[in-house]
Order: sequence, then structure tokens, then C-alpha cells
Amino acid sequence: MWNRSKHLLKLLLPAQGFTLIEVLVALALILTFTVGILSLYRLGLLSGTKATYALQARILAQEGMEAITVLRDTGGVSWDWSSTPSNTGASEYYQPSLTGSSWNLGSKMSTSPAPVLPTPNQKYTRTVKIDQVQRAVGCGSAICSIVTSGGVVDTGTRKITVTVEWSEEDGQKQIVIESYLTRWR
Repeated sequence: MWNRSKHLLKLLLPAQGFTLIEVLVALALILTFTVGILSLYRLGLLSGTKATYALQARILAQEGMEAITVLRDTGGVSWDWSSTPSNTGASEYYQPSLTGSSWNLGSKMSTSPAPVLPTPNQKYTRTVKIDQVQRAVGCGSAICSIVTSGGVVDTGTRKITVTVEWSEEDGQKQIVIESYLTRWR
């Protein structure tokens, strides 16, 4: 009887301690989960940083496009449809700048662009290319579509390409936006 009671008591009452193996398994599980959570946290921070850089670049690109639109709308010496802005060659560009409250197109450049928005951790460069546009021939009274070659030069339309570049840990990044501006006045 005593043997039976002892066996029953052993089944009903849990063991009093953990073995070394149980402790090691528990520590390994905790360590695995902690490393996984920290890796996800780091990935989230890195993604957020990259998104911030890309957003700032998009804002600078849009600002560059708006600067060209303002220059076109205000006219003046910065924008003359017959002579300037002239076509930019393969390695040529403009770098608009804000002086006081007025945009200035600047002159055509071919050297390395200056940083637009230098920050402690990031430097962005913005370049603007301005190219003539060709339109298809023989459209009658309709406005002919834009073609890359073999058309007639449209003296009232320019193709604007704004490129913003910056560096990240995994290499050089860039955002390019393009638009067509017409002489509407």
C-alpha cells in the first residue's frame, strides 16, 4: 500500500526543479526569438530610412520641375523659347537655383553637379535636361504626336527631364521625372 501511495503522490505532484537541459533549451528559444525580433527591427529602420531618402528625392525632383514651369510662366531673361533654353547634350544639364524668391535657370553645365540639399548624412544632386521635341508629319489640323526622330521640330514644346541622385549603403540611387512644357502664351 505504501508503495502505491508513493507512486500516486509522485504522479500528482510535479517535479521540484528544472534540469540543466530544460534551462538550456529555454535559453536557446529565448535567444532565437530575440535575435529574430531584433533583425526585424533593424530591417524596419533600414526600410524607413530608405523611404525617407526616396521621398526627399521625389520632393526635390518635383521642385525642379516646378522651377522650370515657373521660369516658363514668368518669362524674362531666364526663359526665351527661341534661344534658351537650348538642347542639352548627353552630358549637359541645367541646375536651377532659388535666389531670394526667384528661380534662376543658370547656364548649361557639364561638370559634376553641386549638391542641392546637403544634409549631415545625405547629399542630393539635381540636374535638369531640356530637349527639343519632334512631332509626326501630316496630321492635318490635329496636333501631331511626339516622335523621337524623323519628325518636324516643335518650336513651342520642350521635353524636361529632372534627375535627382543620392547615395545609399547599397549604391547610387536616382529618381527621374519627365514632362513636356508648351509655350501656351
